[in-house]
Amino acid sequence: MKRILVLLLATLVVTTTLTAESSVWKVTRNGRTLFLGGTCHFLRASDLPLPPEFDTAFAEAKTVCFETDIAKLQSAEAQQLLMSQAVFTDGSTLASTLSPTAWLATKDWCAKAGLPAAQLQAFKPWMLMMTIMTVEVQRLGFTPEGVDAHYQKKAAAAAKGIRELETLEEQVAFVTHLGEGQESELIIATLRDIARVPEILTDLLAAWRSGDVAKIDHLMLEEMRTKFPRVYAALILRRNQAWQPKIEAMLATEPKELILVGVAHLAGKDGILEALKRKGCTIEQVKGGTAN
Repeated sequence: MKRILVLLLATLVVTTTLTAESSVWKVTRNGRTLFLGGTCHFLRASDLPLPPEFDTAFAEAKTVCFETDIAKLQSAEAQQLLMSQAVFTDGSTLASTLSPTAWLATKDWCAKAGLPAAQLQAFKPWMLMMTIMTVEVQRLGFTPEGVDAHYQKKAAAAAKGIRELETLEEQVAFVTHLGEGQESELIIATLRDIARVPEILTDLLAAWRSGDVAKIDHLMLEEMRTKFPRVYAALILRRNQAWQPKIEAMLATEPKELILVGVAHLAGKDGILEALKRKGCTIEQVKGGTAN
């Protein structure tokens, strides 16, 4: 499993430079329009300024819709909620929960990352995966001030409507149950991915720049569907299915919305773009900052 870490990064903390051919899609049905944009939750300084089609869609939209409540997600209350579920309370440890191979791989990664493995013993496996992702994206120069946070602030300042596709509690529940039943396999696959992350991201960026959603599906989702179907179902499929009627309801209203979601939710046979096409929507990429 060579791409599990990149998939998780792309879904939860996407770290790509978005281009004029691949960032934002215009969705039309029965004379009504909304915009659907792929986002990155972490950015590097070199990723700014954002491509102009984001601002084009933002300017036309009366409402901006995010995966969850960004302001609430960044609050101390939300962080406390997450951390309250991140540690064992029954005496278990990572060493007693993971397979010997997974725990050895974890200790090796901790040594390379300069983190004492003993300090992570109380973490549940999902929190270990999140810690690994955070450390690795920071090592590559990314910070958590991403597209979502940027447009949440802009929307609030412009007094635009702000909506969410899922509640904070739903997102926390999803994260805290990530990989249940396959924790050791996911940890091993995640740690095996680390050395290849820059290479895989290069391939992903090339596919993204060309707007090749089929290639994005191949790079990010195919292996997940076959080797970790439960993770794929929780990470992508069920969330897309839950969001679909909400997106269609917004499309049926007159004011335009800009809906911002992680790029992995847009690609593949189960992706939002394909689902909207099946429902009779016309999908057009917004190019060169022009939405009309």
